[in-house]
Formats: sequence, C-alpha cells, structure tokens
Amino acid sequence: MSVGFPTNSNDSLEGSDARDDLYEGLGGNDTLIATLGNDTINGGPGSDTLTYAEISGLSQGIVMRDVDLETRPYVQQVSLRGDLQYIYNVEGVIGTVWEDTLRGTVGNDILSGLSRNDTFYDSPGADRYWGGQGSDTVVITRHADDPVIIVNLLLQRGWTGDATGDRYFGIENIKMISDAPGASFDVTNTRDDVANRFDGSAGDDIFRLLGGADPVSAIDTVIGGDGQDTVAFGFSLQEAEITQTDADTVQVRYVGGDHRDFKTALLRDVEVVRFADFRDRDLATLVQEPEIIGTNEPDRLYGTNADEFYRGLAGNDTLYGSVGNDRLDGGLGYDLVTFAISGGIQGILMREVDLDDTPYRMELTAFNAADGADQTLFGIEAITGTSFDDRFFGTVGRDVQRGLGGRDSFYTSPGADKYDGGAGTTDSVVVRHVSENSFLSLALGRGYGGEAEGDVYTGIEHIYTDDPFGTTDMHFEGDSAANHLQGGGGDDTLRGLNGDDTLVGDGGVDTAIFDYVYDDAIITPRSVGQGILSESDYFVEHSDSGFGFGRDLVTGVEYFQFRNGTYDVAADQFTETGILINGTAGDDTLAATQYLDLMWGFAGDDVMMASAGPDKVDGGAGRDTLQAGNDGAAVHLSLLAGRGWAGETDGDRLIDIEDVFTFGGNDTIAGDHGDNVIVSRGGDDVVTGLAGDDIIDTGFGFDRVVFGFDRNQYAITSRDAFTTEAGISWQVDYIGPGTGDGTNIVTHAEVLQFADGDFIL
Repeated sequence: MSVGFPTNSNDSLEGSDARDDLYEGLGGNDTLIATLGNDTINGGPGSDTLTYAEISGLSQGIVMRDVDLETRPYVQQVSLRGDLQYIYNVEGVIGTVWEDTLRGTVGNDILSGLSRNDTFYDSPGADRYWGGQGSDTVVITRHADDPVIIVNLLLQRGWTGDATGDRYFGIENIKMISDAPGASFDVTNTRDDVANRFDGSAGDDIFRLLGGADPVSAIDTVIGGDGQDTVAFGFSLQEAEITQTDADTVQVRYVGGDHRDFKTALLRDVEVVRFADFRDRDLATLVQEPEIIGTNEPDRLYGTNADEFYRGLAGNDTLYGSVGNDRLDGGLGYDLVTFAISGGIQGILMREVDLDDTPYRMELTAFNAADGADQTLFGIEAITGTSFDDRFFGTVGRDVQRGLGGRDSFYTSPGADKYDGGAGTTDSVVVRHVSENSFLSLALGRGYGGEAEGDVYTGIEHIYTDDPFGTTDMHFEGDSAANHLQGGGGDDTLRGLNGDDTLVGDGGVDTAIFDYVYDDAIITPRSVGQGILSESDYFVEHSDSGFGFGRDLVTGVEYFQFRNGTYDVAADQFTETGILINGTAGDDTLAATQYLDLMWGFAGDDVMMASAGPDKVDGGAGRDTLQAGNDGAAVHLSLLAGRGWAGETDGDRLIDIEDVFTFGGNDTIAGDHGDNVIVSRGGDDVVTGLAGDDIIDTGFGFDRVVFGFDRNQYAITSRDAFTTEAGISWQVDYIGPGTGDGTNIVTHAEVLQFADGDFIL
C-alpha cells in the first residue's frame, strides 16, 4: 500500500507497522520514516534520508545485506526483525539505538549508527560514516586494482579505492578485508583517550598510533593479519616498555615521562615496529630484550653488552652504562648514569634533542673500538663520561655532567648546570641558545645571564659559542691556565687573565681585555709562517714575563682594552682613557673617572657611579644601580635605549642597569620594559617608567611622571598607609587591554602625564 501523498517537494513519509508499505518519494529531499513490515522504499530523485530511529519495541538493530552493486548499484536490502525491506535511491540511512550493520551503494552515502557498537561496510563513493555512541567499526575492502588504502581517523578522511573521499566521525575501529592477494592498508588512529582496534588484511599493512589525550586510560589493539605488518609509534624505542602478555599478544607501553601522552597498544600478528627514529625493528627480537629493574630504594644497576632496558624506579640510583643499544630510565630521585668503569667504551657522543618536545630526554652513542651503540636516557640528573673524548648535551633541568679524561665538550642547556671537565687541559663549554647577554668566568667558575645563569664550571679550559651569526653580546673570562675563548656574532668581550690564551672575536665589534697598561704591552703581528688564522692575528704579551700574564694569540678582535686606554687594531692607534674598572661576583660599588671608562659589575647587586666622560657601564648579572648627577648638572638617560645624553651620563652606554639614582638637577629619565626603581632627588624632573612594575620617587621640585596610555586605562589609588606623610604616594595600576603597563608606585610627583592629558595630584 502506498504511503502518504508524495510530491516533488521535500516530503516526510511514514508507513504502518501493520502492513507492507510502498514508499514513493518522487522528487525533492525526502525524509522516509521506516516501520515494520516487508516494505519497498524508493526515495526517487533528490537527496533522501531513511531513518529507523523512530521504530519502537525493537530489541535488535537492522542488518543491511550485501548486494551485487555491479548489477544493482543503488539497491539496498534490510533485515528488520524477520522482515525484509528493499530500498532504492536512498542516499542517507539512520539506524536504530541497537547495534546496526549498515552498507552503502555506489553513490555518496551518509550512514549514521546512533548508539551501541555499529558496523559500517564501505562502498564506492565519497561516503560519510557517523558512529555516534559506542565503539563503531568501518569495514573496508581493497580490490585487486586498488593502490594502498589510506585511512586517517585523526583527519577523519580516507584516500584511494573505496575509501576515496570518505569521512569518519565517531569511528573507533577499522577492519580491512581484501578480494585480492597482497592487498595492503595504511591506517592512522585518533589522538584521544578512546580505545581503537585495527584489523589488517592479507597484505603488508601499516598502522600509525598517535598520542592520546590526558589522561590516557584506553588501550589500542592492532591485529595485523597475514603479511609483513608494521605498527609505527610517535615515541622512541628507548621510551617503550615491550612485554609479551600471552602467547599471541605483545604489549607496547610508553614510559618516557616527558609529559606526552600515548596509549598502550596490544599487538597481535605484527612483525615490525617503527619508532620515532623511523627505523624498522623486528618485534619478536625486541620482546626478548631483558629488563634490569631496581627498587624504590637507592640501587646500583649493571648491564651487559646486550640491548637492555634499565629501570631505576624511585630512589637515588646509579646506572652503569654498557655498549648495548640500551634504554636507561632513572625514574624518581636523583639518578646518575656513569660510563667510567664500562669496559670497552672509548667515549660517548651525546646528540641534540628537541627540548620543546622532549625536555628531559638525552640521547647518545657509546663507542667501542669497532662500533657504536645508540642509547636513550630519561629521568637522569647526572652523567659521568669516560677517560676518552666525550660530548655532552643536557636537558631543561639541572644537569650534572662530568667528563673525566680526554677532550670533553659540554653544550649548555637551560637550567643551572654543573660541568666538570675532569683531567686534561682541553675541555670546553659551548654556549648555545644565546638569547640574552651572558657572562662566563672560568676564574670564578660561574656563569651569569641567559642559559649560563647559575652554571658552575670545574676543570674547564675553553669557552666557545656555536652561534657565529648571532647578535648577542657575550663576555668570556678565562683563568690562570691556557684558555681558548671564542665569541660569536655579537660585540663580545674576551678576557684571558694569566696563561698563554687564544682569544677569537669572530663576528661583531669585539674587545680583548688585558690586565696591564699599554706601555708594558708588546703587540706583534703573527707571521704567515706561523700558521696565521686571519689577517688580524696578533701576539700580545707583557714586557716582563715574570708577571705571568702569558703570551696571548688574538684574532678577529677590533679593540685591545688595557688598564689605561684602548688600542684600535685597524687604525694602529692607542687612545689613553680612564682605567678598566672591574667588579666581582659580589655586590660592588664602582666609581668612574673623568676619562672614557669601561666599568663592569659582573655578578651581584652593584652600584655604578658615573662621572664626566663617555663611559661604558655594564652592570652584568644581578640588580644594578646607576648613580649620576653628583655634580648637580641635569641628567638625561634611557635604560631602554641604553644611552645617556646629558650631565655625567653624556655619551654613556648603559648595559644591564635596572635602577637609577640621581641628585639635584632637572633630570629626564626613562626606564625600560622591566621592573625599575628610579629615584631623582631635587630638581624639576620628568620620569617615564615604561612597562613593568616601577617604583618612582621624584623627590623635591615640580616633577612629572609620564605614562604611555590614556587616563582611563589606569586606576589611581592613594598609598598614604606606606608613607610617613599624607598625600605624597600613589599607586597607578594599568587596567587596559593586554599587558600594557604594570603596577607603579609614584612618590613626590606633582603631575601624572597620560597620553590624553595631565592629571594633577
């Protein structure tokens, strides 16, 4: 019996459970509501949808039968609780709330499964599969003339063969079947905390398992089937725990601990695994890899020359490295890996890793006389090398690295690290990731600024930077040994101290510092016959060798700074100036002279006292204060520009100065984008704090404090509770969009100047 009154418009047709109905959708995009009975359903032209979701009283889902799509390309058969329905020209099918089996036609189908665990059989055409709730599966057939079928659940797309143009939504599982020998698939799973299952074909399949969401509680299952099947993981072999769980199943679990999330995988009938190094490895061989497992107490773990997995668990453990392709996981606690007593190892060569992706992992190759073994370390705080030549890279944490004998190289990394070169006279620190000015002193055994902040050096003779084209200014200082100090692309300063040193400026305008006066210096161009390094090679030595300054080789350096002046190498001209004024690693008070002085505070919270003459004032590490205007003249300076233009600061270059203190002139002072303390005693002053949380005290006089935004971008409140007299201290908070300015404390000012006008206090 015909259903309803179909038209060529968009119709909604519903039959009856009590009879066998005939649906005729005619034209339009029709909605056909299925009922029980041996119905015949014809959607007609248009994009028509058949839904079984509204049938009540069901206890099982529908099963769409397999038909010969070559002879009946747009026909579907549905078994529904003993009834058989024929469907023609329907583009979309919505199943029931039970477990459904849905199939498409040769056209572009939309199949929706609603809830429960539904199964979709792929067909030609660009189809869309909506799994809904439950664990849903798409079954894909590869035909004899198809290339490798590619399915990516992360991208929700399929490529080639019947999967061409397909889209997958809420699909957890892929099952591959083939009607031709040697058929193969390439499948990528989702990055979520849902369990995926992949069933391979008779061909050589590839399954790519990505990371999951946090937390990852689900387990993926891969059944390779016949053929040479490969499972690819997004982490390294050294981060994998591989165990045989039963006769047919291997479990691969991520144990790297680098704040990345990967699901555990169960593998059956899989022959090959591929990790982040893209090397294929035989799974059966890896399963036999022995584990060396400690306890939650301090352990000593020894391996053999086989490929092993060390697991220290908790406690402060010592792991003794070997020449196998090992994985060493220190676990919790302070853990040390040492190669010092490992027989046969003749040096370790650590490799750079992406610290953004794996901040606590280290990789190295341990060499013996014939070959090298690749090893990965994670959860390791300290490493001891060999008596041969070793190379070290660190993590983002606090690393302790010791080189023993040989010519060792230590490449800096974030964190307050300790580098110990051990025996020998040719151990080096290589400064990397240079983003701000740094000071490294072998005499002090400390580093300040940038990645060098907090570093400690023992038994180190040389300092290099691996950024010859950078623009960051580096300050390197040697000790009493023969040092090699080599800068980068910035304006570097090299100070060898005693010993026969080699000072290499590289790019930029560089300065070599000598701790004696120019009159006692002997400067000799290095001749070609002596193996000249460049056209600017010079030997520089004190005329009296008894002082122990040594004979230094200097190359690529534009200026020699002596105690009483500067020698311009290109002009061959000495200019007598003030003295070189050096601070220490502590808190210093340094006073300039009337000449062109070079003042360095180095570490500590220093006070740098300006005077007449164009000086270079470098506070170094710590919180440093420039004191100027002692002569009563007006001072004009900017910490952001690093320059002074008037009074005692006229012509000065200011580096790493955080705070300013001036006296009675009419001063103009600008801070920088950090947190500054600016005190200008007396005079009619103009002070601009710029960004940051600044403290500004303008003292007596008619003073103006300048802010960079409109008045309505700030909140002004009294700070009388923090002063000994009322009405002189104010808190000015930036409340505008973005970071803008900070929280500023202003004392003794008369006017707050905003971008749109003045505010009289």
